[in-house]
Amino acid sequence: MNKLKIFISSRVKSSFENLDGSFSLKDLRQYIKHELEAEKFLGEEILDVVINETDFNGTIAKDAFNNCLDTMRSCNVIIILFNGEAGWSVTGNDTTNGICHEEFLIAINEFSDMSFLVDIKQYFNLPEIGAEKNKNDDFALDILSFFRHKETIDSFTIEELKTKIIIQIKKYILTTIEKSFLSQKRLVAGSSIFGETLDWSKLNYTERQEALLDKIKLAFESVQSFSNILKAFHAIPDNMSVADARNLIGRPFLNEHTLIGDYAEGGVIHVVGIYGNATEIQVKPGRIP
Repeated sequence: MNKLKIFISSRVKSSFENLDGSFSLKDLRQYIKHELEAEKFLGEEILDVVINETDFNGTIAKDAFNNCLDTMRSCNVIIILFNGEAGWSVTGNDTTNGICHEEFLIAINEFSDMSFLVDIKQYFNLPEIGAEKNKNDDFALDILSFFRHKETIDSFTIEELKTKIIIQIKKYILTTIEKSFLSQKRLVAGSSIFGETLDWSKLNYTERQEALLDKIKLAFESVQSFSNILKAFHAIPDNMSVADARNLIGRPFLNEHTLIGDYAEGGVIHVVGIYGNATEIQVKPGRIP
């Protein structure tokens, strides 16, 4: 049975303050792993919690950095324990993002609907000056841009802290499973030859193009990581190889300047929906099919 993989993103060695005993993020991560992996569904253990101190090896070098990010990409759910620290940088350069910051950016850009954050920074004393503070501030700004309403944990004892965090993470996992079932339901409904696909085959090019555009726009409405980016939507109502269908969008990037205008916050991204098939050569940048 394939297990649901949960990635825990956080610092490891940092210690909590203002609790009733000595407790570190490493202790918390190991506790989360033990508790979640012991959970059963229909008699089966279905969760595999990935933490870098036990689940993969590597030194503090570029290979370890990339290994960590690749491991995260292989997981189904990402839980970010945000204590305010950006983490170490692979280059050793004070101006580059820390590992925790990079994990967050990948999580939000690639898996926004499956990434969740618990704010625990009130338990940690952070630097007030210097390069490390600057990196932490950059990290906090990116956190705020996506998680404007963060889940915080208020506890004064270690046991209460552990209990509340486990409860919160379980809620996140349940939310992920519910989203997965909903997505699969939509996928199955859309793939039925007796459903929407058959209906679209009866449409002319103009009608099919309008239906495609509606679908694309709806799909991107919930992607918060694109909220500050101008989106230009285009639709090809047949296979990419059909010239009449392809010519309906022409070369949209040539008119990009009219779309952008004075807008400079996040740039522009073109999204092209295709009713039929497209080859690898046809979708490569800079190539005319």
